Amino acid sequence: MVPTVEAGSYRVETERLGALPILNHFLVRLGLEDRLQRALATLETWTEVPTAKILGVVLRILCLRREPLYAVGEWTRPYAWNVLGLTDETAREHLNDDRVGRALTRLFFADRATLLNDVVLAMIKAFDIDCSQLHNDSSTITLHGGYPEAIGRPRGGKPTAQITCGHNKEGTGYSAAG
Repeated sequence: MVPTVEAGSYRVETERLGALPILNHFLVRLGLEDRLQRALATLETWTEVPTAKILGVVLRILCLRREPLYAVGEWTRPYAWNVLGLTDETAREHLNDDRVGRALTRLFFADRATLLNDVVLAMIKAFDIDCSQLHNDSSTITLHGGYPEAIGRPRGGKPTAQITCGHNKEGTGYSAAG
């Protein structure tokens, strides 16, 4: 719980902000929550907290922590609910690992390519990024380790990557096809 000190008729509560106000500035400027909501609109089912809000909390966690993504409810507890992108304090009560897992599953089934293009174009516009000398070579994927399940089998009707034997064009690892 949030540390509380009571003195007479005053009550002082401490809530952590961290870098969230700065991160939130950029997320709002990009309109990321609205973009997520549009991308997930056809996949949304009724929940106490919209999937886009849950994914917003996940994004904030990933930006601020370099740890595995679990125990979301415990991680968010010391933070002010509004800096987490939540609309009210009760929304935090609905954050748990199961709900995060379901939100990530919905994101998997969304049109992520269109969402990514939408976000990138919004960044270019919002931050006036000069793309005249930008080159994005996204054809090389380097993987290390064993991936016995990565055989290109569809998951939920969507194709997944197949890791093939051999080396990518950089010669630094195995390549993925898909």
